[in-house]
Amino acid sequence: EFPVVISGSRERIYEREFYKEQIFEILDMLLRTTKVSFIGHGDARGIDTVVSKWCEDRKVAHREFKADWKNQGKSAGPIRNALALKIVNPKVVLLFPGNTGTANMKLLAMRQNRHVVEVKLHDTPEAWAEVQEKRRILMSNILAQPDRKRNNLSWGKRQNISKWVQSSQDCCPLFSCIVSTAVLLYACKID
Repeated sequence: EFPVVISGSRERIYEREFYKEQIFEILDMLLRTTKVSFIGHGDARGIDTVVSKWCEDRKVAHREFKADWKNQGKSAGPIRNALALKIVNPKVVLLFPGNTGTANMKLLAMRQNRHVVEVKLHDTPEAWAEVQEKRRILMSNILAQPDRKRNNLSWGKRQNISKWVQSSQDCCPLFSCIVSTAVLLYACKID
């Protein structure tokens, strides 16, 4: 099982197709590499709306955590965030761009020693296309490793993979995390 909590902005701009495409691709990568079993997220517009749609499209179990602003006032967001972390018990907390609610989720998750990944979204189609090309090159370099003995990667190959993983930081922190995990599993798996 691989439960995840996702937090991000309530701004409707993230519901636009250009951002939605990026969010879907990042979540698709996560699904392919980790077999996400459950996602907890808020019930607001913006990132939450896109994540909910992705979960429905991909048939991934999810739960919307609602903030009770009427009864809990300004503390409703932090209470909701704490409840999501407690109930979901995530392996990863994914933070898309956001404001105070996302900052609070980050703080709570870090206090609980959860793995926090901050995801950058790109603001122009050109930047997004450049990122996709870097990812394609990165993955082709990793997959081009001639030594298929997964448990016997040489030191030099490990150094090269390390450089590729570091270069992926320019693309997206989540991608870097996923590549690091995939490379670790690749290196440790016994045929």
